[in-house]
Amino acid sequence: MRILLVCEAVDERDGWATYTNQLREELTRRGHTVAICCQRNPAESLVARFPPPVSLLSRPWNIWRAARLIRSAFRQFQPDIVHITVEPYLLTLPLLPRAIAQRSIGTLHGSFGLLIMPKQPLAAMWVRWFGLQVYKRAGHFVAISHYTKQAVLERYRHYQHTQSDALSAKMTVVHNGIRLPDDTERPPVSEVHEIVCVG
Repeated sequence: MRILLVCEAVDERDGWATYTNQLREELTRRGHTVAICCQRNPAESLVARFPPPVSLLSRPWNIWRAARLIRSAFRQFQPDIVHITVEPYLLTLPLLPRAIAQRSIGTLHGSFGLLIMPKQPLAAMWVRWFGLQVYKRAGHFVAISHYTKQAVLERYRHYQHTQSDALSAKMTVVHNGIRLPDDTERPPVSEVHEIVCVG
């Protein structure tokens, strides 16, 4: 299968990049052909000058620009699936041909899945319109937790209560995993216990 990953980066400097790169490695290991359309690693990307993802939330012309570049990458690579791993890039789906949108999968990592449907009455109404269209047009979504899936469905119901079952049916929860280091890379056991707190 040919899979186009649309992302910010694959350099593993942050969560989005780590998720996308490890997904790419695993898909490749399983025999799929994977190409990248990304912003921060131009040497890896099929297209140049891809806009930063968060800029799509404040600059509408960057949605159009990113959509145009995704169409170009699609024409070059002819993928079976377009997997958008960074939520703000999902805003391009209403501007993509239906054939591309229906082949698209979006990963919902958390709060950015809600940011594309802001609740404020007048703030970013255009973002909300695009966000609602995203959830109608995409072929499928991967939510990284049941909490994320429910939070997105709740927000969607706020605006489109009659269509929330259709969205729920095209969302699958897949919990994130991490690549653990080999045993040889672990430091020797010591008497001192280290506790790491996250959150």
